[in-house]
Amino acid sequence: MNASPQAAARLLVPWLLLTSVSGTSSGQWPQVKAWAHSQVVAAVLGRMSHLQDVVVVHSRGTVPEALWSELNKGARSVETLEAAGSIDGARVRHHSVLKVCIFWLADAEWQLLRPEDPEAFLDKWGSRCGRLVVVETMRQVDESAGVRLVNYDHAQTISVVMFQPDGDHVMVFGFHIDCVRQRMAPTLLYDSRRRRNSDDLHRPNRVVLRGQHLLVTSTALADTHLAYLADPRNQSSIVGVEPTMLAAVAGHYGFSYSMVHPQTTDGLFGVRLDNGSWTGVIGMIVRGEADLAVGDISVTLERSEVVDFTYPFLVEPVSFFMLRPAPLPRWLVIAVPFDSATWLLLLLVLVTALVALPLLPGMLAGRSWRLRLREASAFLWGAMVNQAVSLRPRAAACRLVVVSWWAFCLTMTICYQTLLTSQLSVSLFPPPLDSLTQLALSEHRVLSIQHVAVTEYLESFSGSASVLGRIPPKLSYFPLEESLTELRLEPNTAYLEELAMLRQAVAARPDRHRYYISRARFFATGLAWPVRRGACFRGALDEAVRRLLQAGLVEFWMRDAGADEATVAVAKKSLRLKDLTGAFLLLVTGIALATACLTLEMVWVGQRRKKRGNVWARVVSSSRRDAEEERACS
Repeated sequence: MNASPQAAARLLVPWLLLTSVSGTSSGQWPQVKAWAHSQVVAAVLGRMSHLQDVVVVHSRGTVPEALWSELNKGARSVETLEAAGSIDGARVRHHSVLKVCIFWLADAEWQLLRPEDPEAFLDKWGSRCGRLVVVETMRQVDESAGVRLVNYDHAQTISVVMFQPDGDHVMVFGFHIDCVRQRMAPTLLYDSRRRRNSDDLHRPNRVVLRGQHLLVTSTALADTHLAYLADPRNQSSIVGVEPTMLAAVAGHYGFSYSMVHPQTTDGLFGVRLDNGSWTGVIGMIVRGEADLAVGDISVTLERSEVVDFTYPFLVEPVSFFMLRPAPLPRWLVIAVPFDSATWLLLLLVLVTALVALPLLPGMLAGRSWRLRLREASAFLWGAMVNQAVSLRPRAAACRLVVVSWWAFCLTMTICYQTLLTSQLSVSLFPPPLDSLTQLALSEHRVLSIQHVAVTEYLESFSGSASVLGRIPPKLSYFPLEESLTELRLEPNTAYLEELAMLRQAVAARPDRHRYYISRARFFATGLAWPVRRGACFRGALDEAVRRLLQAGLVEFWMRDAGADEATVAVAKKSLRLKDLTGAFLLLVTGIALATACLTLEMVWVGQRRKKRGNVWARVVSSSRRDAEEERACS
């Protein structure tokens, strides 16, 4: 159904008149004189659009009536757009992306396509059209409008149909597009004057990496676990996880590559300068000096503005490690088995039982509160130190309470003794810094490599009111050439790096027992290969990386390189007399308390005996006096 002029004016830009056609009525097609070439061109275009969704962008009076009949015979759907003034404004609003787009425009309108227009033109049409067909008058193929539409980053299938306005000669050209090296070669697919022609009038522009040679740059000079130089004197001797991945991908697709390296290590991973240019491997890709880069390169928003990244093969968080503080005194080991909350809970349970036990009827034999409290204290403490105490509760509920308390005390003492034994030979240290917030609030310095993704992230908090705003003022850098394995580490200093590199660095240090890796995990970024913006071979690299991940090869290579779960081996340590300081202290304390209790008990018993003796002496003396008085009276 034809749209009204008012509706078309509301839908289109001022310089475009759009008429959408989807149906079978030939009366809707623009009526054009049947030229001599019309039947041949219509037949060719009918073959090229067989069973496809077709969009025809045409100038007024350029499309012959015969084309409408041919498209109705074999095309799945047809949409026509009449362009006036600029072909860039034509748009398809509601069809799927798999289309055959036929551009049949007057020569004057093709002349409006300036050299800077093709990229914008294909950004609109290339993402919607699977095949682009340009129909124009006969000329040299190098001067064709189809040649000017070639975009090596899109790599669409582009065909050019040329005809003689005053004859029946029609030719169809396809283009073999090498999007990697950005070259193209026209190929004659059909000539109406030849007897034999190609059956396929579309030359598919597939991304073919076989036989190509790519220039690959790397950050191997940074000596990361993913890419490093086996021989520092030979920059082509790059090894690691990513070079292994690249070799596997190159073998699969059949392309070769050679290594090119940045001239300097300053900003090796890529830093944007004030003038807008880039350094390092990102700068080489932006300037066209390399096709892709490998070597522990993080995907950031700033880098994504100038290059594209392949599918991430690893997500690696950042952490920090630091020198362990001086160990705590060994006698404090007696408090290590339980944390402060557990000790406080035990004290609360003991006090509660001490108050509640004397209140239970039938539990204690003492008649006064003082005697009952003393019996309860002796029972509770005796159960905790595994000492027998005579207690004869009369009620069944009271016996259940006694059994429960003995079971609780037995469990706690076994746990304490077991944990104490396991901690006797382990050094005690103050609580570590296990979060980025704790690091920001501490007095520790922060060291890292300059111009890497994590330092740029932390520097972005400079001057902010956030807690992380305290990190940039105390952030300093060490040279990229210095390895964490050989770097002289200082106390009260935290060293930032990716977690896998920290594990590897600490495990390789001879004094590894002096350092610890924080539990903090932050700034987890994807690691991927950067390629030039819009590179057509990025999709092939994405597929190859996903295949390597699904096959488990990346994980295998990471583990084989010792970078997957590198841990610090704890040296075996024998139990020494110094390690038993806490146990001996606890033993001496117990003996001292037992001696004090025994002394107090003996003094108390002696006083009671003396008191009882005095009472008995008084009773005996009184009895004697009474007896003497009775004898005197008799």
